[in-house]
Amino acid sequence: MTDYQNAERLRHEYLTRPQRKNLVNICAARPNWNGCDYCDVYSGAGLECWKQNDKHNCCYCEQRKREV
Repeated sequence: MTDYQNAERLRHEYLTRPQRKNLVNICAARPNWNGCDYCDVYSGAGLECWKQNDKHNCCYCEQRKREV
């Protein structure tokens, strides 16, 4: 079940933390299936993860070079 309060907390972190210049974390999880609360509400497969300031040790996240 999705925790909307946690999804809002993760979105706040996504919007306020500085992001890396060359790398981006891409989420491969499916919303409402195997993703986190942020994925369920705001993101999803193939979109940016909430954690962009460092490597994320989630089994569904993949680091990619940021396209310019």
